[in-house]
Order: sequence, then structure tokens, then C-alpha cells
Amino acid sequence: MTTPKLNMRISLGNILTALVFIVTIVGGYYAVKNNGEANQEDIREIKVSIRELQQDSSTKAETQALQSRVSRMEEYRDDTVDRLARIEEQMKGFKDQTQELNASIRQLISTLQPSR
Repeated sequence: MTTPKLNMRISLGNILTALVFIVTIVGGYYAVKNNGEANQEDIREIKVSIRELQQDSSTKAETQALQSRVSRMEEYRDDTVDRLARIEEQMKGFKDQTQELNASIRQLISTLQPSR
């Protein structure tokens, strides 16, 4: 068996193959680098979107809490207005009763006083 001999001559094909290999490596490096930068930008945009969504959800929760509180206050106000209306009606009734009592007392006093 004979051992193969390695030919150490450099041909134009070898040089072109090496150049294509180098160009491919450099092109791949820049493609990966640009892709990584684009991914970083996408990640930043996603983080900003997440922050905005979190703020929106917390704002929505606060808004719902405020709306609930406002509706409770409105209910309390309506109840208070109804109570005040009932108190006014009772006060009118007391006023009428007081006037009737005054008239009755005057009439009683006039009947009890001797005629002059």
C-alpha cells in the first residue's frame, strides 16, 4: 500500500475557495450581529408595551375603585335627600299642629278670662 502524497501547491481554485469561505464567515457574522441588534430593539419595544399595559391595568383598577366609591356616595346622597324630604314633611306637620295648639290655647285663654 502506498501512502497518498499531499500536493502543497496553491492554485487559483484554492484561493477562490478561501475567499468565498472568508466572505461567508464575515457576512454571517454581520447578519447575526444585525439580527441581534434587531432582537434587542424588539425586546425594548416589548418591555415598553408591557409597562404601558401594567399602567393601564392599574389605572383601570383605580378607575373602577373610584367609580364604585362615587356610586356609593351617590346612593348615600340620595338616601340623605329622601330623609331630609321626610323630615321637612314632619316639620310641616309639627308646624300645623303647633298653630292649631296656639289657636286652641288662645281660645282657651279667652274663654277662661273673665269678660271685661
